[in-house]
Amino acid sequence: MAEWTGFLYFFETNKPIDDVFAVLKNEAASIGYKFDYNDYFKLDGNEALLFYRDELMMDYHLEHGYNTNLNGEGCFCVEAYKVDALRGMATLYATEPPLNFDPYNAHLIFDNIFSYRLVVPGIIEDCTFSQKIYQLFKQILAKV
Repeated sequence: MAEWTGFLYFFETNKPIDDVFAVLKNEAASIGYKFDYNDYFKLDGNEALLFYRDELMMDYHLEHGYNTNLNGEGCFCVEAYKVDALRGMATLYATEPPLNFDPYNAHLIFDNIFSYRLVVPGIIEDCTFSQKIYQLFKQILAKV
């Protein structure tokens, strides 16, 4: 097994895991990916799916970690957690609809939300495949 690799992107939302994962599985299938469900990860409402194109890609991933060495593509993963409470602060740069002032700090106080962690092979600014998967996941969260 390879050392930890991959780049993490976090999403906090009110979109339930079952709904998001149902759409994600369909979208992944439409680009030729299948998934493995991590049973060991399912506790307290947490779930994870590892996506791969074929057994060669999965074997290569297990040996070398997250990478895009096979035709510019690789495995990706989405981990999901049910969170009872989120208390924090974030700097907001964009809202919908747009607000009429510069970026500002906002206190976040949410109950019963879902936290998603997308793991992709490369940083999205430098890796076309990772950017594609990142955008796909954002679109899924927007439409669920």
